Amino acid sequence: MLAGDASGPVHWSPGLAAILAYNCIVTTVLGYFLWGKVLSAMPATTAGQVLTLTPVGGFVLSTLIFGGTVTADVVLSVALIVGGIFVTLRR
Repeated sequence: MLAGDASGPVHWSPGLAAILAYNCIVTTVLGYFLWGKVLSAMPATTAGQVLTLTPVGGFVLSTLIFGGTVTADVVLSVALIVGGIFVTLRR
C-alpha cells in the first residue's frame, strides 16, 4: 500500500481518466519535445548536467508557491548541486 492510500477501490470517472490521460500523454509528449529542442541547441553532455538543476527548480517553485522554509541543509544541498555542475562542465 502507498502512504496516504484510502485503502478502497478506485472510483473511475471521466475526470480521473482525463487527469491520467493528461499526465501520461501530454506531459510525456511535451517533455520529449522540449528535450529534443534542448539537445538541438546544446551538446548532450551539457544538457544532461543542466538537467540536474531540476530539484533546485522544484524547490524554488515550491518555496515561492507554498511558502516553504529555507534551511541551512537545503542551501548546502543546492550549493553542492550547482558546484557539481560547475566542476563537471569546466574545461
